[in-house]
Formats: sequence, structure tokens, C-alpha cells
Amino acid sequence: MAVRRGRYISAPAVRRGRVRIGSFKAGADASADESTLSPDVSPDTYNFCFSRGVLTEGYGLADYDRLRGLAVSAVWRYVRTDPETDAADDRLMALAATGEVYEGPYAAAGPLTVLGGIRLSAPPAVTNYRLYGEDVVILCTAAEGMYVYNGADPPYLVEGAPCITSLTLHAERLFVTAGGARNAVWFSEDLDPTNFDLSLSGGGFIQLIDERGVSGRVVSFAGYVYVFREYGISRIGGYGDQREFTVASLFVSSGRIFFDSVQLCGDRILFLAEDGLYAFDGYNTVKTVKRLSDVFIDGTYAAAAFTAGRYYLSFSMDRRDGETLLDEASPYRNNGLLIYDLSSGAASLSRGMDIRRLTALKGGDGVLAVTGAGRAGLVVKNGRYFEAGLPKKWRVPKTDFALSGNKRLAAVHLFTRYPCTLRLFSDTGQRTLAVAGGQKPQRVRCNLSGVRLGLEILSGGGPAEIASVSLVVTGGGRD
Repeated sequence: MAVRRGRYISAPAVRRGRVRIGSFKAGADASADESTLSPDVSPDTYNFCFSRGVLTEGYGLADYDRLRGLAVSAVWRYVRTDPETDAADDRLMALAATGEVYEGPYAAAGPLTVLGGIRLSAPPAVTNYRLYGEDVVILCTAAEGMYVYNGADPPYLVEGAPCITSLTLHAERLFVTAGGARNAVWFSEDLDPTNFDLSLSGGGFIQLIDERGVSGRVVSFAGYVYVFREYGISRIGGYGDQREFTVASLFVSSGRIFFDSVQLCGDRILFLAEDGLYAFDGYNTVKTVKRLSDVFIDGTYAAAAFTAGRYYLSFSMDRRDGETLLDEASPYRNNGLLIYDLSSGAASLSRGMDIRRLTALKGGDGVLAVTGAGRAGLVVKNGRYFEAGLPKKWRVPKTDFALSGNKRLAAVHLFTRYPCTLRLFSDTGQRTLAVAGGQKPQRVRCNLSGVRLGLEILSGGGPAEIASVSLVVTGGGRD
């Protein structure tokens, strides 16, 4: 209330509060209650990249011309040297949705052609090996068994091999898990990964019977074979004489491990369990990307790849905001894509793409994804899902601005180079405002009241560049 003092009228000062987000680099934290987060940490964000502190478009998929128009379920690389010319002759191979296997020169342009003599009912477990002086690729499925292809002759089926579901080469033996053998790890003869005949000088198997459950993935790492099981990790030491093999039980998980998320990433192995993402160094297991741990809901159909210091993971995440993005409009298995930079710790989360398989290509060629619709695309930071744009969201948590009682969100200051939308919300209501892009910072009038106030920054399928966001309120009182 204004008070007259002599010739002047004195009005009480209007209390003001401000929250400034100078950088978005702190990222997201879906595991904490929104009321406990600082303003620069988002409880819900997707399809934005924020590793440089600015909100820009995140990772999506772009067409891969070699496989354009071909419906595929898996892609892999066959590393080969031509035995006659001693020149590199790498091949790009793919499994069509109809079961045919396609191949073509890796470095050349043009479509792939059908490889005769083989049909597969599921994506194979694959490894490259130098067998009898030739570079071969070994393809294994639980239904069809083991095939060997030398790049010149028709693939041949290996008789007597187990129904392999996962494999790794270690000390010139092939160690595998097999369908139907829930607790066993099989190994081949020394120097011959195609011979699993049971003998002291040939192949054999190891039974792992304890509380860790089914064996689902094997990885050769740091001089041992690590067996990832439903609820833990076991270690096999195996060189030369199989009578000297050793077995040790290591990590026990409180949640189920998703086998297809297990990926060797340089000096550690990353894997997804029901309670979050873990890094394993051969001895210790620690949870990583903790701020995203509660986003991970289901990795039953997960896929993973590693290249250039980044771990790529597709999985199924919850839709806590109730919104439907792209592939979520129809039956899907996965809708989330995490890209985690191991050196910097930066993590980017994309949503709306049903990615079923991920394959690291040669050197710096990136990662190739295969969707539920059988379309192959390169993972690139383009903010698009092929022809469609990926809608983007960053949520600023609700805050009381250190002022008690009701107050008014007067304005939002921000820089946005491209159009975006502000969705304001309070305890009692919300308001949506369109913001035009420009080359200078803007002040957007808001006029929304409440005790606690927050903001969502939304961007459509186009480019984005958003920085220096401030929320200004008036009213309320000091505690």
C-alpha cells in the first residue's frame, strides 16, 4: 500500500526472484524428486544435445544408401584379406527380413547381393577368424547352427556345433553360450573354433550352477572369459590344457542383466541391468550415468555398440509424460537411444525410434542402426528420424524462487536462434507461448501465477540452438 510522506508518495518495493540457467551441461536426473533438483538439471529431457551447455538437436538416423530399399534385421562387417592379392577385401553383410544373407565389398558403392547356400531365421552371433590360413566369418544361430564363409566358396554348415547364442574368441578357442544349455559355457578345440567334439584334447563345456542364473553372454577381456548371467558375472581362466581352466564367481546383481546390452568398451565392459547402467573393469562393478538410472525400464530387446569412445544403447524407456512420439504410435520394442561418451561422461538421450540392432562400422564410419521396420540408418546428430523430425523437450523443474506464498512468473529471458515453444506450469495451471527465432536475446512476457513455477522448452523437428535462459518472478515474500 502506498504511503504519503510529505510531498512524496512512498510505495513498498516489489519483491523479485530470478532463476538463471547459464549452461545446460549438468544434464538430466530422472532418479531424484523434482523438488530437490537445481534449476540447471532437468527431470525430463529427450532429443536435445546439451554437452556444450547449449540446447541443440540430438542424435537421430539418416539413410544408409548401401541398404536403401532393403528390409533387414541385422548388419555386420566381415574383415577379410584376399589370399591371392594380399589386399584388404572387407565385406559388408546383412540379414534380410526374409532370411537371405546379403553381402558386398565394404569400401565400394552400390547395393549388396544375395549370398547363396544360407538362410537364417534370426540375427546371427558373428565373429571373424583366420581358419586354416583363410580369413573367415563365422555365423551362428540357435536354430540353424554354425556356418563358416570364406568370402569365395558357398558357406558350409558345421556338424556337431552347439546351438550358439553368444560367442567370443579367447586364446585360439571359441567360447560360447548355447540355447537349451542354461548354465553351460562351451568351448572349442584349441586352434579350431569349429570343433566342439568332447575330449580332453578337443572341446568341452563348463557347468555354472549357482544363484546367478542363466548364462547369456561371453566376453574375452583382460586375459579371461567373462560370463554374463541373469544375476551376476562369472570368470573363466582358460589357456592351453582345459584341465587347468579355472572358474570364479564375481559380481552379483540385484536386478536382471540384459545380455544384448553387454558391450566391451576399451578398458571396461558396459551393461544394462534392471536397476541401471553399469561399468565393469574385470574386478569392480560401478553404476554409471546415474542421472538416467530411473529412465531405464526394460532392456529385454536392448542393442548396443561401441566406437570412437562412445557407447550406444537402444532400450525401452517409460513415457512418464504421456506423450506419443513417432514409433510409439504403433507397437514397438524400443523407443530410447542413449549415447554415452566414456571420456567426458556426457550422455545424450533420444526418444521415439524403435531401434532393434546397432553395429559399429569400420574405424570412424560410425554406427549403423536397424529399426523395427527393417530400415537401416546411420546414427548422426541431425535431430531427425529419416524424413521425420524428432520433437525435443527440456523441462526446468518447479521452484519457489526462495519466495514464500503466491507469486507471478513475469518473464522468461532466453536466446533461441530458431523458433521454439515455452510451456509454463504452476501448481494450479499452465500456459503455452510460441517464441520466434532470432539473432539476439529475447524477453517473453508470461503472466502465470503460483507458489511453485516451472518451464518446459519444446522444439519441433527442425534445428535448435537455445541458451542463457532466465525466469523472473514478482511478488511473494521472504521466509
